[in-house]
Amino acid sequence: MTEQIEAKPRKRSISMRVKQAIEHLAAGKSQTEAAALSGMSRKGLWLALQRDHVKAHLTEVARDTLAQAQPRAAVRIGELMSSENEMVGFQASRLVLGIAGISPPERPGVVINNNVAPGYVINLGNAERLSRRERRNRSRSITSRPPAPRARYRESATRRAGARRRPLRRLRRSGRPR
Repeated sequence: MTEQIEAKPRKRSISMRVKQAIEHLAAGKSQTEAAALSGMSRKGLWLALQRDHVKAHLTEVARDTLAQAQPRAAVRIGELMSSENEMVGFQASRLVLGIAGISPPERPGVVINNNVAPGYVINLGNAERLSRRERRNRSRSITSRPPAPRARYRESATRRAGARRRPLRRLRRSGRPR
C-alpha cells in the first residue's frame, strides 16, 4: 500500500531589503524613500510589491500595525466623546455605538414625492419617442410666433451698420459660382 503525499505549496521567501522597505512604508515613507533607505531601486521595489506573497506580507504588517494602534484609538475616541464641541462628541458616540452594533434605523436612499407641486416634472415612464418637430412644438408657448425663414447671407469684409447683405451664390461642383 502506498500513500499519496500531497505536496505543500512552497512558501516564497522575501528578501531582507524588501522587508526593510515594507517597514519603511508602514512608517509612512513614500515608495521612493523606502527603496532608497533599504538599498533598492524604485522600480525593483515596485516589482516586488506586485508579487502575491509580498502583498500578503504587506497586508500582515498593516494588520499588526492596526492591532497595536487599537488601544490608543480607543482612548482617543473616549477623549473625543467628552469633548466640549457637541458635534465631535456626537460623532464619537455614534461611532462607538455603531461598533457595538447599535445603530439608528436606515432611511431609504430615494424619496419619491407623489404630490404634484410647481416646478419641473420628470416623466420616468416609457413615453413614445417624439420627432424633433413635435418636441420643438411642445416646448413653444401658444402665444409665440414661429421664427421667420432665414436666408443665408455672405458677410462682407467692410460691413457697416445698415449695410446691405448679399445672398450667397450657389456653387457648382467645380467650385465656380453659377
